[in-house]
Amino acid sequence: MKTSTFLALAFLLGCGGSGGDGGPAGDGGPTGPDSGSPSGRDAGDGETCARTPAAADRTRHAIVSHPYTDGGDPREDWEVLALSPEGELTATGMTFAMGRGSFGRAVFTADGAIAVAAQHDGTLGIVEIGPGGEPRVVERAWNGGGAFHAASVEMAPDSRRVYVLDSQWREHGGGIYSVALACDGTPTLEGLVAPGKLPYALSFAGDGRALVAATDLLDGSTPGADVHLVDLAGSAVLAGADAFPDDEQIVASAALTAGGRHLLVGDNNQYYSTEGMTNRVAVVRIDGDALSPVQTLAPIEDPVAIVASPDDDAALVVSGFGDAILELAYQPDAAEPLALLGEVDYAGPAPQLPASAALIDRGALRGRVLVAELLGVRQLAFGPGGVTDLGLTELGSDTGDIVGVIGVAP
Repeated sequence: MKTSTFLALAFLLGCGGSGGDGGPAGDGGPTGPDSGSPSGRDAGDGETCARTPAAADRTRHAIVSHPYTDGGDPREDWEVLALSPEGELTATGMTFAMGRGSFGRAVFTADGAIAVAAQHDGTLGIVEIGPGGEPRVVERAWNGGGAFHAASVEMAPDSRRVYVLDSQWREHGGGIYSVALACDGTPTLEGLVAPGKLPYALSFAGDGRALVAATDLLDGSTPGADVHLVDLAGSAVLAGADAFPDDEQIVASAALTAGGRHLLVGDNNQYYSTEGMTNRVAVVRIDGDALSPVQTLAPIEDPVAIVASPDDDAALVVSGFGDAILELAYQPDAAEPLALLGEVDYAGPAPQLPASAALIDRGALRGRVLVAELLGVRQLAFGPGGVTDLGLTELGSDTGDIVGVIGVAP
């Protein structure tokens, strides 16, 4: 068994940079256990697909990537996990090969049938998950013919398309791209809907408007603003806010509160030019078509993921380098709505390099959060008593068991 130091080093080396050691773009034929559709859906026909949400209480499926071999070399393996209605997370024994997923969150369609992930080389991996968890790779490594370099993805509220964030400068293709999804998950590039500089995070409000953390976006963004309220369908910027007046942020995460009143934006820059600066979380208020910065929480080391409670009364921040998960109290009407309460009371040992997180906001597991850790998946739950740590489900003990990307069906 490798030491935890070696595991941590391997993980960190895989998280930085955008080197292309995943599968080649365009190598996208089905590579799952068979070429048929495990969900029974019709093949793609170039049209987007209406998605009926799956039952709120059922066995959900999650996917995780394993970006290393036991010897520490890059690999492209993924695993399907099952999450019971009672919250028991188990391995299904089903695996598939896609592009290399070193870090991030995979997003699912509302019916839980299609998952999309941004991969290490900037391509998308797309997989169909059947009712019993059977995987069928739709696209192993797809980038619309070289149109974008995907840093992250966000599912549209109606699940008809996925939005791809290319977090480069505008002149190098940076911006938000729309990719339509057919019923079997076949992607069709719809184009660059919002050119911009360094778009790092995207969250959808309940009315379909989008909150985007970027240096600039489209043609009407407010000078100096680094958070934008956007109508993506109309390609229009509605408002902007200067959440980080020093402009030294590197945005690692963002989350919109359940009531849509505030956006939390995490900055994990490791190379500030101003002495004494620390990682932080900025809070932006949304008032109709207006944005305003209201608060900065600091120091919060390496806020790689932020999750807001569906009950609109709490949030948590995953601190990667801090090996910690932090709890925040939330009062929407307060002048400073967020209060840092400290670390969660862990069930067992503290987290090891916690990273991406996925929230369930429906059914008996409403408020359940799955967090990717070095060698497993930790579950936490929002509730009346605050955030409860439910412990770590270990997926192994060697370098080949390191967890990269995580996603769970809604």
